[in-house]
Amino acid sequence: MNYNWLIEDVPDWSYAREHIEHRSKRKPGDTDIRTVWANEAWLDSRAVFLDPDPKSRSGLGVRVIGFSPSAGFVITVTAVRQGRQLWGTSAWRANSTDRGVAMNDDRVAALVAEHTAEAEASKDAPYPEGMLFTRRGPRNTPVSVRLSDSERNALEQLAAAHGVGVSTLARELIVRGLDGSGSAALPVEQVRAIIAAAIAPLSAEIAELKRAA
Repeated sequence: MNYNWLIEDVPDWSYAREHIEHRSKRKPGDTDIRTVWANEAWLDSRAVFLDPDPKSRSGLGVRVIGFSPSAGFVITVTAVRQGRQLWGTSAWRANSTDRGVAMNDDRVAALVAEHTAEAEASKDAPYPEGMLFTRRGPRNTPVSVRLSDSERNALEQLAAAHGVGVSTLARELIVRGLDGSGSAALPVEQVRAIIAAAIAPLSAEIAELKRAA
């Protein structure tokens, strides 16, 4: 199984929008899936990626099982690759098997219950003095980058050591590698090379953190 690490480009729904948004017309009782819901599931940080989709006879299919906050439930999304283009093919409300695969229901239910209680108990409390508030900013275009297991593990360890998210660290490394050009459109292979080159000098730091742990 190949994991598409980092955030995938969301599928293009030009040819399947009607198919997923009008499921109930074909099968009464079925749940219509809005493309924005499918994209949220695709971008879910806890989503399960099946690439290639084991049920794809062509071997070009990709299957993602993730949660859509707007829909309020887990969605199974399928797409097909054509070169570097990703076309959405279908999406549906995940069945019990897929929900279990994506969410590990018991563990997630306990985690959600714990944080729900915490959030409710603190909802009227003031924010800590001196807290810095930030906005998301103009970066709203996801990109797809494939890393080897060793590269991904190294990046995850480094992000954890610095207390930042993996995607945040990867973005910083990419921007640093662009040398301020910012607008350059790089092939996936070159972006991967930039990340790998940025990670390499930090291997000693990772080893030191491991010894200190």
